[in-house]
Amino acid sequence: MTQILAAPTQEYVLVASDRQLTIVSGPLKGQLHDDDTCKLVSLCGIWGIAYTGFSELQGVPTHEWIAVRLAESNCRSPYVAAQILADEGARALKVAPFPLELTFLIAGWRQSSTESLQPHFLLVTNMHDRDGKRRNSAGEDLHSFERKLGPEEMYASRVIGQPLPAGRGKHLDRFFRRLLKRGISPKSAMHAFANEIVNTAGCPAGVETKVLAFSIPRAAARRTYQTGENVMLAMEPNLQTTAFCYFDPAYSQLRQRGPTFVCGDSAVTDVETTDDASRNFQSSQFKILHLPKNGRLPALVVRATQGE
Repeated sequence: MTQILAAPTQEYVLVASDRQLTIVSGPLKGQLHDDDTCKLVSLCGIWGIAYTGFSELQGVPTHEWIAVRLAESNCRSPYVAAQILADEGARALKVAPFPLELTFLIAGWRQSSTESLQPHFLLVTNMHDRDGKRRNSAGEDLHSFERKLGPEEMYASRVIGQPLPAGRGKHLDRFFRRLLKRGISPKSAMHAFANEIVNTAGCPAGVETKVLAFSIPRAAARRTYQTGENVMLAMEPNLQTTAFCYFDPAYSQLRQRGPTFVCGDSAVTDVETTDDASRNFQSSQFKILHLPKNGRLPALVVRATQGE
């Protein structure tokens, strides 16, 4: 069962997900299918998109399906992304083998001609009707709902998929508020998210202990809006740069797996970075899903490193 944790704050937005896929129907229902599947997509380095439900849509892994659908429409906006995911998700559900929840969470930063940067998230789901009422079972259509973080709010949180164990939500809320009041960097918050997902993994019908998370600071979003450049680094988060971290019990700090990435008509997946400390050299590799018309991919991973 998937567990996605997201939290927009006034200075950064966090999104974290487990990486386990389980079989949801048939004689092998409940058995592990894969323990290291990407469930996070970065949209232009300003928004993170997570999903729960079908691991494949129309015969394509869901994270790749998201990226390709958005790249085909040259998407650079969360609202356009939400509409595409609602429309294309409904088409995919029509040929799905059985009814199942399909939910996309888009979290990041919005900006308009009348408003400055504002953290928010969009929920696109078939589990609520047009008026926001919770359905008793998965529907065939998807609707979008927005939650903006008000200027006086410290943060907002959202859990999709597997709920937190009893009492853990209050524990995480208290911890988060202490961090924010003290102005501590997003590093501790990201580790707290990863630990909560690992804690859920220890419960019956839990999730897997491998976790991917990324942080989108206000400063990085502002820079992207001003310059059009989008950069993602494999590093523990700070307040300046969009960063991703891969947590694994058998983890090596010299190797990182990253989220699938889409911006405009560019899309890549299977992002992997390697740090050769002996040569002070970092490298990255990825698979191209959708090549832009100009043939040039954006700067996806500049370097792979640990620490702030």
